[in-house]
This record gives sequence, C-alpha cells and structure tokens, in this order.
Amino acid sequence: MKKILILPIFGLLLTWLNSCQKDDRLKGIADAPVVYAVQAAQLTYPISVKLIGDVQSYIFSAGYGGLKTPGSDVPVVFTVDSAALAMYNTTLSSGGIKPYLPLPAANYVIPSLTATIPANGVLTDPLSLKINAAGLNSNSRYALALTLKSAANFTINNNVKTILFTIDRLDNIYAGAYNSKGTRQNYDASGNASGAPSIFNFIKNLSTVSKDTSAVDAVANLGANRTNTLFMLAVDASSNKVSISGYLDNPANPIINEPGKTSSYDPASKTFYLYYRYTLTTSGGIYRVMADTLTKQ
Repeated sequence: MKKILILPIFGLLLTWLNSCQKDDRLKGIADAPVVYAVQAAQLTYPISVKLIGDVQSYIFSAGYGGLKTPGSDVPVVFTVDSAALAMYNTTLSSGGIKPYLPLPAANYVIPSLTATIPANGVLTDPLSLKINAAGLNSNSRYALALTLKSAANFTINNNVKTILFTIDRLDNIYAGAYNSKGTRQNYDASGNASGAPSIFNFIKNLSTVSKDTSAVDAVANLGANRTNTLFMLAVDASSNKVSISGYLDNPANPIINEPGKTSSYDPASKTFYLYYRYTLTTSGGIYRVMADTLTKQ
C-alpha cells in the first residue's frame, strides 16, 4: 500500500522540478536560491481604486525560491522606481498606447518599504500601499512602480522584481449595472395625462463623471445610448438627495427632477429612487414623468 502512494508523489516531484528548470522566470528554484517580488509575477498588477476620500489599502510582499528554505532571516528592501515606470511608458507609447500618469506622491503612503523573509520561511509579511484618490482625474490612468532593491546576500530575480501597480479606471461608488423598475406617464403640453403609464423593467448602467456624479445610459424606457442625450445623477453625500439633469435628443429638451418630489439614494441597499421628467420643447412642450427605482446588481 505504501508503494502505491510513494510512486505517484515521486513522479509529481520530478514533474515539478522539470517544470522549474524549463521556466526562465523561476530560474533559481532548481539552481541557486532567489528572492523575488510576489506581485511582479505578472507584467502589471491592476488594482481597483474608487473615487472616495477614504484610504484604500493594497498589499505587496517578497518571496524566496529554492529547494531549501533559508537558514537565516532574509531582510529585503523595496523602492519606488520612477525609472521603471518611465521605461514601461516608453514601450506603451511606441506601440501607440496611451502611457500611465505617475501616481502623485500626495495620493499614496507606504508605511514601510522593508520586510523580512524569516528563517525557514518563504514569504515576508505583507507590506501596505495606501491610496487616497481625492483629486485624481477619473479620465486618467495612473501607475506606481515598486522594485525589490536588495535582499541581503541573496540573488534577486531580475525578471520578477518590479511591481507595476496600475489604475486603469477610477470609478465612483455608484458606477455599475442596475436593475431599473418604473413607470413613464405621458402628458400633453396642457398637463393632461395621455393613456395609461408605461411599465418598464430592464438593466441600466451608471458610469463615473466625478466623485458624486454619474451618467446613466438610458432615460426611462427609451433604450440605451440614445444619440445626443445626457442623463446625469448627482448625489449629495450629506443628505443622499439626488439632483437630476440632462437632456433628451437635444439640449432644448431638458431632463429635471420632478417638481414636488424628492429623488434619493439609499447607500445601504445601493438603490436610487428617482422622480424626473423630460419636456419635449421641440415637440410643442409635451412632457413625460417617470418614477424609476434603480437597484445595483
């Protein structure tokens, strides 16, 4: 019974060693021991950052690769590497891709750039990158490069030493897909209701305009991405009241809050309760009144 268990395990070990010897990025695991930046295992390390005033934390660490664990502590040091980011941006630009903006120093804090791989261990405790997105542009991309600078007397794997934290988009807390349920009542220019209310139930998407303002891709039940149309929701964070603005098909056809009704946002359920109207000035002043509940998926 023991032979049946030992042989497969031995075969798996040989397969693992062979794979290590064939992978240049892991060179050292089957040769001399190496130290590397864990999050540098991929070319870039995308992180999700929200346009909020609170600090958002992300971790990074160093690892040890070898057939044996280290016999003593391995102190490691990281450094912010603007040259590495500049080199990466040059590569992007040469390929016609928009480069990243360096993450401004005022928007991040790294409490410590030093850590230790303990004796008989393989990883440091996590280090922390703390980001405050206040003042960042939602239409820009940002990046920060951290490079493993030293690891006592151990070799650093040059292929896996630089972490490129990338922020490809900055969304506010409202961005995303919502289930929209509501009604649309048609009125003539004199204020007389025309027919029964239309009932709708479909998906709408909110995209970031600023920290507190989002664009909605569909008005009432008229379908997504209508030409020459803008539908905006601005949330007052102190009261959660929602200001509605925009226009339908033409800036002369305004979208506004329904008079006498209060639109609001419930952060606990991530739900918008919207009451609004649009007036078709270009069609003699007829208008439509909506009650629309948007719940985040």
